[in-house]
Amino acid sequence: MLKSLNNFILISVTFFLISMDVKVGIVSNRKTSDIKIIPVNDSSLVINGKEIKNKLRIFFNKKQIIRINCGDEILEFKNIARILINGTASISNRSNQRYYRGIIDIEIRNNSLFMINTIDLEDYVLSVLESEAQNVENFEAMKANAVAIRTYAIAAKSRHIKDGYNFCDLTHCQFYRGFKNIRDITYKAVNETKGIIMEYKGVPIWAMYHSVCGGRTEDAYDVWGYDTMPYLKSVRDTIGRVNLCSEGFGYRWITKISIKKFDSFVKKIISKNRKEKFLNIKNVIYSKSGRVLKFDIVSDKKKYTLSGVDFYHIAGRNFGWLAIKSTAFEVKRDNKYIIFNGRGYGHGVGMCQAGAEKMGELGFDYKKILKHYYSDIKFVKLY
Repeated sequence: MLKSLNNFILISVTFFLISMDVKVGIVSNRKTSDIKIIPVNDSSLVINGKEIKNKLRIFFNKKQIIRINCGDEILEFKNIARILINGTASISNRSNQRYYRGIIDIEIRNNSLFMINTIDLEDYVLSVLESEAQNVENFEAMKANAVAIRTYAIAAKSRHIKDGYNFCDLTHCQFYRGFKNIRDITYKAVNETKGIIMEYKGVPIWAMYHSVCGGRTEDAYDVWGYDTMPYLKSVRDTIGRVNLCSEGFGYRWITKISIKKFDSFVKKIISKNRKEKFLNIKNVIYSKSGRVLKFDIVSDKKKYTLSGVDFYHIAGRNFGWLAIKSTAFEVKRDNKYIIFNGRGYGHGVGMCQAGAEKMGELGFDYKKILKHYYSDIKFVKLY
């Protein structure tokens, strides 16, 4: 697995040396048949070589023809409508509005308009940095986040290649929400680290990161079962006696879920049997860092073994994403509740953003921050 992964990454890097553009599928755009694009400030739009400075309305008809109302004329496209943005444009539908740069390709997928945003790598890093590190204020920590985001983008460049783009705009890849309200510190962090990535033995690393580790990061193998990622090992998130992420949201947390509510969850999601009755959670097995590897949900009829990671995602979809903030928890039952006593927020692998913030405050530069979280890495500059 690792050999093929390395070959894949090397191919990606070779491509990057030729082209620094990435394609982002705007999957967060809910199913829509009508999109409005408006150039902002002194920006303009270009379609088929024609420059347009007014609002566009994009829709499609029963024959699956994309139609663009330019005000004075309507343009029609059979497969893909490509719009070049000179500057920045507001793009909205009934559910949201965001600001984009680069090229927007619009096509029809599953009877809905679907957008792919082609954008320069550094602009992509800029947008993701503002989205993923919106609570980070220390400059060196921001630079560390910028390098991690850029490195991950290169390593994961073919994640959605079968869908016709490189990344989605959700946290499944990296959170990308356009270019509204980008802070000055974000621009500066991207500019001062331009082109810098991390490598392990000559290969760009999968630079995972998360909000708060709760005192110790996790080994990647114990979360995703990768054959080997020597640079993603569990590390104590301390410097001397300082617990680096102790001020972060979710450093310690307690969630109580009523027995009645948890019983309904088990019947609907786990057993899919309305006649079963939930009894307890037992046989919890932990990783070396203290995160749940697996446990048994026991009913009056049988037991169901779940991995900690699967439960984290299933619980998030059913109880809300702030209910079970990580897999680092202890669990017990009383007469009324299932009680989760936990630490940390996120998967716990790689860089702890709250810890990086504290390291920056303590005077560490971004390279020392990154070397604390990623083992035996080297820094290289792509361009």
